[in-house]
Amino acid sequence: MNNRKEDYDIIKACDQGRKVLDAYWEYYRLIEPQLPESIKIFDSLYNPPYSMHDCLIVKSGFVDKNFHMDIDSSSGSCSVEKLTFINAEIVEKDSDLCLDNAYWVSNKIYLRGNKYEMHILLTQQNNERANMTIAFDDIIIEGNWETNEA
Repeated sequence: MNNRKEDYDIIKACDQGRKVLDAYWEYYRLIEPQLPESIKIFDSLYNPPYSMHDCLIVKSGFVDKNFHMDIDSSSGSCSVEKLTFINAEIVEKDSDLCLDNAYWVSNKIYLRGNKYEMHILLTQQNNERANMTIAFDDIIIEGNWETNEA
């Protein structure tokens, strides 16, 4: 069976994805001087071996105006235990998204007026992908800053 069309479609999709990521990183380099150290540290967690990819959100929710996420990073490659988004607001989320027991796939940071905005891609327990956007003033990261390497 000839798979040339399927191969072409995969290559085309990868090329389009690469262009989107390149455009985002160009934007990030422009806003990086305006980001607080906490967000720069958080973004550095996405550079291997400090990636939150595949970390599990165990529990999440608001306490006053702060949004908390308890993290199980044993399936990822960092040791983040908790994220706290200060003065946060959920701007958008897929209607069927249940954050608890969802796996972190990736995120992007944006400046929106006087707030920071994080777009988060997650995989839910049913293997469906879901999106969430949270606006916040700052982020507190708790963990031991070591990798989970044996």
